[in-house]
This record gives sequence, C-alpha cells and structure tokens, in this order.
Amino acid sequence: MSAGSIPGNGGLRFRGNNSQPRGIIGVEDGKVAKKIKHVCLQTGTKHYLGPSSNMIGLQVNEPPFTEDMPRIHGISNFYTQEDILWEACKAANLTWSVHRANIIIGFAPRDYANMLGRLAVCAAICKKEGLNFVFPGDLNKWNSFTNLLDAGLIAEQELHESKCS
Repeated sequence: MSAGSIPGNGGLRFRGNNSQPRGIIGVEDGKVAKKIKHVCLQTGTKHYLGPSSNMIGLQVNEPPFTEDMPRIHGISNFYTQEDILWEACKAANLTWSVHRANIIIGFAPRDYANMLGRLAVCAAICKKEGLNFVFPGDLNKWNSFTNLLDAGLIAEQELHESKCS
C-alpha cells in the first residue's frame, strides 16, 4: 500500500489514504483477509521531515534518520497510516513493516523522477570518457544530498521483510 496513492490534496486525499490500511486488511467489515500474513506500508522521508509545507524554515530532523526520531508537527498521512496500520495489524494478529524511501525510480512511466536515473547514467559516461558534465539543475540542488532508490530493489526489500517477520 502506498501513502500517496490517492491523488490531490487536502481532506479528501487524507481521508482516502487513511482508509486504505483498514480496508486492505479487512478490519473495517470484521473479515480479516485470511491469506494476509504481513503488511508493508510504503511511505517516505516526509516521516522525518514533515509535510512539504513544513520544509521551509521549520524544524526538521537532520540525517541520518533513525526510528527513534520524534514526529514532526503537522498533518501527515504517514503518521496516521502507521498508527492505523499498527492498530489494524495488532487486531488481526499480522506483522507489518514501514519502508520510507525518498525518490523512487523505475516504476511509473513518464514520472519526472525517472529522469534522475538517466542523469546518473549521463554523469557516469561523462566521467568515464573524461567529458565535462553539465548539470541541468541549480546550484542549490547540485550542493544538496538525497537518496534515489530503484522500485525493483524496494520490492525485493519488502518481500524479504515479509518473509523474515
């Protein structure tokens, strides 16, 4: 299940995304899905940084991120979904895990994040060939750090976690 799978913003998205954990597990109608043993929730680094609107000038956690960091104040689907998932899995006697990737590439066609994979390949070719690499972004982006994860690798991680729990 993905924390951002309902499009839009505001209350509709918040309610829609937060109804998913109970509905998928089946606790809303009292019929827990019999074949489910483990639930993976895919959220993101906003768990540590807070909502996008929080990221300008307000206190955020500093990397490296750890599980014992406090939650950032503000409305976040991530916190609510984790709480709902924890309660639902406890009621249904299921194991669960949360995976907090930042930028995911290699999954959605035409997603702007996929450009980052092509950019990395271009940079590697320029390095190998001794060519100058021209970065298409601004200086702030050039000097910043983020992580970029492959959708297939995340899927493998989630499958591994489900087998270990």
